[in-house]
Amino acid sequence: MIATALGHETQHARTFLSNYQLALAEDKPVKFQRRGLMLTPQGGIEMVMTGKR
Repeated sequence: MIATALGHETQHARTFLSNYQLALAEDKPVKFQRRGLMLTPQGGIEMVMTGKR
């Protein structure tokens, strides 16, 4: 059940990313942190919508 829920979230993210143009909200370097085997942006990355595709 958890895998199915994650699959739906991934599909929604893909739909959002394919329908809108995004840009970084700030022009500052991104700091990364280790999370298991992956690196993720520390504190997230703020984005703004610049238009529709």
